[in-house]
Amino acid sequence: MTPPSPTRTPIVSVSLVLSGLQCDAFNATVYRLALDSVVENATFSDEVCTDVTADAISVMNEVTVPLVLVSKYDVFNVHEYVTNALNASVNDNSLTAAIVSFATQLGARRLDERGDGDLRRLDSTGDMTSATAESVSVNTFSPTPAPSGLPTPAPSPSPTAVPVPAPTLIPIPAPTVPVPTVAPTATPAPNVATSPSASPTGTPGTGGEKKGGSSAVVWAVVVCVIIFLCVVGAVLLMTGSGPCSPDHGAASKKSAAAPDRKSVV
Repeated sequence: MTPPSPTRTPIVSVSLVLSGLQCDAFNATVYRLALDSVVENATFSDEVCTDVTADAISVMNEVTVPLVLVSKYDVFNVHEYVTNALNASVNDNSLTAAIVSFATQLGARRLDERGDGDLRRLDSTGDMTSATAESVSVNTFSPTPAPSGLPTPAPSPSPTAVPVPAPTLIPIPAPTVPVPTVAPTATPAPNVATSPSASPTGTPGTGGEKKGGSSAVVWAVVVCVIIFLCVVGAVLLMTGSGPCSPDHGAASKKSAAAPDRKSVV
């Protein structure tokens, strides 16, 4: 039996035990027609038949039912609806009657098509006219998840992740502040020491020569005057008439004493 693909449509799993036959006499067409007459608007998957005893089999398949039947029959879910329908059909033998009826109709049609009256034709395709529904169980079907690929083993050694450099911020230039310009200060010029200019020296044939000559004349006159005074002084000393001579001093004394005598008299 091929499991159905995953779907949101409600699916339940049905397992029905039939007595009076074995799997080699099981007919899937008769079985589906009988279930369809009991479960309304249902679709069925492929059946899996298993021999339970020498004269009993277990048939399992999936039943899909639309959700509208849940509200129609006032049940909680699809599982409850299918369970109620099949249990009731087994208890009142309506499911057994449906199996026998469809098996008989299918066998008679095949005999009519062949037209030779060979009764063994029905036996060779499966005799389900002797089947009896004994019990049924309904289970919630869990859809098979979609196949996933085999995990790929990690390579040895594991590749190292390439480091991704962190993004660098674009530098934003800082606003430039105008540098205050210093007013130029006047540099004091060094005082130029005025060096005394040398007295112009007379050059030959100039006025300097005349000045030098006049100076010499002055000095000569001075010297002559001094010599003259010395000579005069010497003469006076020698003659005794000078102010420094002794006679001049005695005369001075006499002239000074004379008035005193007159005053006394």
